[in-house]
Amino acid sequence: MNPLSPLRPLAVVTFLALMVALSACGNSESTSGGSAETASPSVEKEFAVRQGATKGFVDSAKTESSAVVLTGWAASSDLKGPATFVAAKIGSKTVAEALPTIERADVAAFYGKPGIKKSGFELQIPTAKLDCSKPAGGLKVYGVLNGNGSQLELVENTKPELEKACA
Repeated sequence: MNPLSPLRPLAVVTFLALMVALSACGNSESTSGGSAETASPSVEKEFAVRQGATKGFVDSAKTESSAVVLTGWAASSDLKGPATFVAAKIGSKTVAEALPTIERADVAAFYGKPGIKKSGFELQIPTAKLDCSKPAGGLKVYGVLNGNGSQLELVENTKPELEKACA
């Protein structure tokens, strides 16, 4: 009998726990001085499209060098808390993801719901990924909660800015 055999299961469990901990550390990165968190597009999260799963808007867009930066907010449909994440898709491909962690006191005050104060997000969409043959570059943005995502409306300057980025 190998004297290390009783230790082998412990080593496997320790290794797996270490791998899980390390993978959790690498799933997000901070941008804009730490105010916005961007989920890694390489860890694309699955979700079902369901109308009414979340509420929110993409309320501004600006072109910065080779990307369009979208900001907005996404929350649960009952407005008790932020969405889990926000995903930008062109066709069936996810081109950006973000965690809604930016303070939006204006949204919380408007609805009288303090639980959605940190429901703001920022998405950076590379202009090269836009489908310029379609309106608004073919972009759709979803607020996602509990595996269900609802499309967020593009308001104010967002559609013209996306089309300008295609020009």
